[in-house]
Amino acid sequence: MSFGNKMKQVFEMLVFEEQAISKFSKDKANTKFAYLVLLIMGLAYGFGLGIFTGPLVIIFMLIGVITAIIGIWIIVLIYHLLALIFGGKGKLIEYFRAYASLNEIQWILVIPLLGLFLSAVASLWIFIVNIALLKNIHKLSTAKAVIVGILPVIIIIVLLVAGIVSLIGPLTLENMAGQAFIK
Repeated sequence: MSFGNKMKQVFEMLVFEEQAISKFSKDKANTKFAYLVLLIMGLAYGFGLGIFTGPLVIIFMLIGVITAIIGIWIIVLIYHLLALIFGGKGKLIEYFRAYASLNEIQWILVIPLLGLFLSAVASLWIFIVNIALLKNIHKLSTAKAVIVGILPVIIIIVLLVAGIVSLIGPLTLENMAGQAFIK
């Protein structure tokens, strides 16, 4: 199947066509395509960030590729394990193929500065489509897919809030204690 056809299949996944999700995730040839998507995404990310650095842009692009591949694998592993905990039946590699390939819309990162904003919007869309992936590939109910999809975000928010409170809390108490001695 041609590169253009694979891009079309990913677009179909991005608009929630369940048959496309199932077909794409089961096709072993799409594993190479998923890595190609991550390679291009990483290059685009590195280029977008490093374009104003002159020759250092090559280093940014290399780091972008490495972080794209490692980052997506970490995300896929977290969601896959949560899906299994909630009774999911999908295979890790099938979920990786689909999830990694969705990131072709992240190629907009190549646009300096504006690409970061557009990427944030694209990431929100991938987050939403991911729930359809979890439902379809892992054979989860809609409710379980939503829980699995949202749970890592909730955990991250709780950890961030706890971290901020742990940093600001002592400063506030110290300030209050200092004010008590002034009076």
